[in-house]
Amino acid sequence: QSLQEILLAVGELLEAHQLAAIVEELRQALAKSEERRQELKERTKSEDFDEEELELLMNETEQEESVYDGVADCLGAMLKKYHTDALPFVDQLMPLVLPTLASDRSAEDRRIAICIFDDMVEYAHANGACLKYLEVFMPHLLAGCIDENADVRQCAAYGLGVAAQHLGGSVQPVCQDALQRLIRVVQHQESRSKENEMATDNAISAIGKIC
Repeated sequence: QSLQEILLAVGELLEAHQLAAIVEELRQALAKSEERRQELKERTKSEDFDEEELELLMNETEQEESVYDGVADCLGAMLKKYHTDALPFVDQLMPLVLPTLASDRSAEDRRIAICIFDDMVEYAHANGACLKYLEVFMPHLLAGCIDENADVRQCAAYGLGVAAQHLGGSVQPVCQDALQRLIRVVQHQESRSKENEMATDNAISAIGKIC
């Protein structure tokens, strides 16, 4: 959180080597978090693994997700401050971010990864700078629109909206598919429940941007 605040408050005063040092700190934080996650996985294979251990594991997993969310917040602040100039720094973390889109990762992990892409599109779209990631992320935005998790749906719908707004013809091939999925979100019988409301609002906004 402190790194995010520094980037937002005095980001323009930071020099390239200072930004590089920040990104390296973020990279190490993610890498160490992933190592701890693998250790947590190994614990589930123990003969002594029981309900009490499961509860501890779930709590520790949430802590690791919080680490990832904090890193994503810092990347978002960097993109907001530096726009396309931030992409070379963001690129350095992509080898650790992209695996978290996998279907066997938690909904929270997938949500965070999608949010990172949303920020890239929103703040670093000039001259198509972020297009290199479109092919990788677009299938996850489309799938995310109809994910059972409302937070994933919310971020995926937002991503489709900003992609339509800023990337224009590059998303044209998937517009029809995207519209069908977004309409499903809006027309769902529980679309206006408290849990789903923000996802529904983002879906409506995305439909407007696509059309």
